[in-house]
Amino acid sequence: MEMRPANPPEVRSLGDLLDLAFRQYRADFRFVISAAVWILLPFLLLSSVSTYKSAKNVSEVVTQLVHGGDLASLTKPLQGTNGQLLGLGGIVGVLSTLLANALLYGAILHRVAARALAGDDVPLARCVAHALRRLLSVWLSNLFAVVLWWVPVTACWFVAIGAVAAVAGARAPMALVDATGVVLCIAAAGFTVWWSVRFAMVSSAAREDRRILWGAVARSWALTRRNAWRTLAYVVLTYLMAGVIELGLQAASAITRVPAVTVAVSGLSQLFVTPWMMLAIAWLYVDLRIRADGLDLAAWLREHAPAPTAQADGGGG
Repeated sequence: MEMRPANPPEVRSLGDLLDLAFRQYRADFRFVISAAVWILLPFLLLSSVSTYKSAKNVSEVVTQLVHGGDLASLTKPLQGTNGQLLGLGGIVGVLSTLLANALLYGAILHRVAARALAGDDVPLARCVAHALRRLLSVWLSNLFAVVLWWVPVTACWFVAIGAVAAVAGARAPMALVDATGVVLCIAAAGFTVWWSVRFAMVSSAAREDRRILWGAVARSWALTRRNAWRTLAYVVLTYLMAGVIELGLQAASAITRVPAVTVAVSGLSQLFVTPWMMLAIAWLYVDLRIRADGLDLAAWLREHAPAPTAQADGGGG
């Protein structure tokens, strides 16, 4: 596919980014849903089967209890079965996070970044191939980021708890102990949130900036510098919107009191809502990249510019 000239990149407000995510979801619906069906649906089906069987078992126990059954005799046969189902659900959940969600976000991010920064509509197969090539780098970078995130956060909370214990041990008035605890807990929570946001773009940098380990972490810090709280607000708003939609659909399905309907609606809501969330986060990455790189985007566009045609080179006619 020949690449079209890129539109001039521009920074956008949070509302504009969400609007772009909705508009691309509609315009690119076939691409988005095809990616979700091929990558995410198999894991959703396995998870739904496990959830449905567990819910059905619990529903049968409740029904028999209502009719005078004995709780111990009814639940004992289910302990092993439900334990196996929960174990299967946990394995599927881990695989979904490490493989399905990672591949789906990688494919969507590559599509968004290529279109926004270079005007190229990359087909699904190439997007998935790109996500697959970067998968190991994403895993290693995320693991490295978790370690770097965990050490300062743990130290911060230990210091906060230790300070409160020291104040309490000095037999200070209880009001002072409580006030110290509240202030230090708020400070520790604020640091935890801020520190987490600075790592928010590690996986995106590992994919589209082709960084790994410390390079991906440093790139995430560069992207979120002076934009940490803006990034937090956008991510929270995105997850709230998606959560409201999913909860609304699940609440509506629960009215039927049919486990199969509830499980099916839950799976379908994830199938349709998850790609939109990924689109929204992908547009945030693009916006942060434009803000952070500034004039460096000109070099990026030159690097990804379409090759001259034969006619343009004087080879035509």
